[in-house]
This record gives sequence, C-alpha cells and structure tokens, in this order.
Amino acid sequence: MSVGHYYTFGVFFKPVSADFGWSRTITSFASSIVIFTSGILGLTTGFLTDKYGPRKVVSASGLLMAIGYFLLSRLGTFPGIPVLIQFYLFYLVVGVGMSASSAPLTATVSRWFHEKRGQALGLMTVGGGLGQFLMPPFASYMIFSADWQMAYFVIGVLMAVIIISTAQLLRRDPSAKGLQPYGQQQTTIVTGKPPAPVFTVKQAIHTRTFWIIFIVAALNLITQVMVMMHLVNYATDPGTGISPTIAATFIAVIGFANVIGKLVMGPVSDHIGRKATLAICYTLAGTTMVWLIFARQIWMFYVFSALFGFAYGGWIPMFPAMMADLFGMASIGALTGIIHMGNAIGGAIGPILGGYIFDLTKSYLIAFILGAIVFYVAAALILSVKPPQHKRS
Repeated sequence: MSVGHYYTFGVFFKPVSADFGWSRTITSFASSIVIFTSGILGLTTGFLTDKYGPRKVVSASGLLMAIGYFLLSRLGTFPGIPVLIQFYLFYLVVGVGMSASSAPLTATVSRWFHEKRGQALGLMTVGGGLGQFLMPPFASYMIFSADWQMAYFVIGVLMAVIIISTAQLLRRDPSAKGLQPYGQQQTTIVTGKPPAPVFTVKQAIHTRTFWIIFIVAALNLITQVMVMMHLVNYATDPGTGISPTIAATFIAVIGFANVIGKLVMGPVSDHIGRKATLAICYTLAGTTMVWLIFARQIWMFYVFSALFGFAYGGWIPMFPAMMADLFGMASIGALTGIIHMGNAIGGAIGPILGGYIFDLTKSYLIAFILGAIVFYVAAALILSVKPPQHKRS
C-alpha cells in the first residue's frame, strides 16, 4: 500500500489536470513533492525507527497518507485557497506519511536477517510490486466507474485500514522476542565469517563508498519516477493513441514484473554480490529506455513494461542490503533514511524534467534518451564501489 498508492499518480494525472486546466509540468510537480518530501524526511523516520521501533512510526505513516488522500478527494472545495495550492499541500501530507514507510520497513527486515538478507528484502519489497500491480488499474476503474474524487477517497480508506492494522505486528529486531537475526550464529560458528563492520552515521558519511551509493540512488530515481509518472501520458498521446484503461495496465505489468525481479535478483545478489546485481539491472533498464523511444504498438509497451519492471524490481532490495553489508546494523535505519534522501532528489527531478521537456518540445524523446544515459552512468558508478575503510571516530 505504501508504494502502490504512489504509482496511481499517473492514472490521476490526465483526469485531474484536465478538470483544472493544468499543464504537465505544473501537475508533475505534485509527484515531485511527494517523492522529495518522503525522501528528505526518510532520515528523520530512520532515526525514529532506530530509537522507537517501526510499529509507532509506520502507524503514523498510514494515518498521514490516509488524511492526504481524504483531502485530495475534496480538492477544490476549500474556499480561500487556490486549487493548485490545495493540490500541492495535500500531496505534501501524503509525502510526509510516505516518508515513514520505506526506511522503517527495510531497516527492520535488515535487522532480522544476517544470512539471506538480499532474499529477505526482495520478498519484503514484493509487496511494493504487488501494490504497483493492483493499485493503478484499481484507481483507473474507480475513476471511470465513478470519478477521481471517489477514487482518492477509497484509496485513503484502504491506506488507513491496511497500514495501521498491519503495523501493529512489527517488532524492531529479533531481541524483542528473545531471538537472534536469522543465520547470525550459524554463519559465525560454521563458516567463521565475521559480522559486518559497525559504522556510526558520522563514520559512514565520511566514506567515499557511502556517497557513491547516495549518488546512484539519486540517479536511478530520476528515470524511474519520470517513467512511472509519464508512461500513461506517453501511451495515450496522439501518435500512439492507446486507451487510458489499457495504458493503466502497462503500470500494472511493471508492478508484476517488479515482483519477479525482486524474487529473482534478491537471492541472486546473495551469490554474485550487490554490485554486480545492480549493474545488471541498470544496464537492462537503460536498454529498455531505448526500446521505449520506438514503442508505438501495444505489444511493444508490454515488452517494455515487463523488462523495465524486472530491472526496477531487481534494484530495489539492493540498497538496504548493501548498506547493511558495508556499514553494519547499528545505524541502519538512519543510513537507509539518508539514502532515501538521494532517492528524493532524483525522484523530485524526474517528473518535472519529463513534464518540462514535453511542454517544451511536445515530445518525450529527449527525456527518454537522458533516462537511458542516466541508467548506464549508474551502472558504471556502482561497479566502482569498494568496501569502506573502518576508522574510529
């Protein structure tokens, strides 16, 4: 739910902007607000998770996101506030709530697994892929069977009920139940493999390794979010003319392939390493962007969606797993939160960049070429990562 809701934005895009006469750049800015706010505040929610545990933090996440969607369902009914400002403010509330979902969840799963951490994170983030698979078609159905106001309201109800109730089952780490992380004792005794080095936040951010990962996190979100926010627009524009209902299924296919990518590449990364896995995913994603430039028929969009979704799903679990491998568990929530700040920067740039290029050129060609280049650069950068030198502060 905390991921799937975000990818309904591309489905709401044209109905909402058409009702209020907004350009694509102006409308895209709301998506950038969500991703930027959630990423910037991810540092804070990571610290809060390290200190107070995920149950309270994720419960607050569900409540805030639900409030944001309830407000969006009433967009334009608040006198004295321009409608566009309402749109941005209400998505800001959603973004604040979203900040308290991803970092706490990935940090918590990382704490519970020493062995098979990549596989565990891949399985956990399958939920995001399923949400992306289910939510855009559901939102599209609600919009066209009722209206976009009702669709926003129903999503708000789902956010409140599902996220807040399931958050009550979360525990910060295995010690809360008298257990050790999965495989920790066996790994140390049987293989003699030492535990990961322990870095404080201060120590980690003074390493070159950390900042390369941060830059890569920013780069991948530029194209990822640009595609997710503008794919439906691109597919339904004159020249392709695919129906909005069919175009919404492209996002769903990305979500389904996303699940496969996580299930496959999480375990693969446990064997070949996180760097190699990320490089494979980014190279594949860059190649799919070249394919998208020439996509005009429905089957071509489905091919793009399947391959892009697989690559996109494959890289999602890698970042928290890599952070845990390289910097240890002591500050994993905060460090994951800082990486989400990198995501925030890229995610904020992507939708606006795509919208601006379209408004300027009436085409997404330049945007997709830039997207391919960004992925290829990210692949090269991640291969340059080396284990950080552990220094005492």
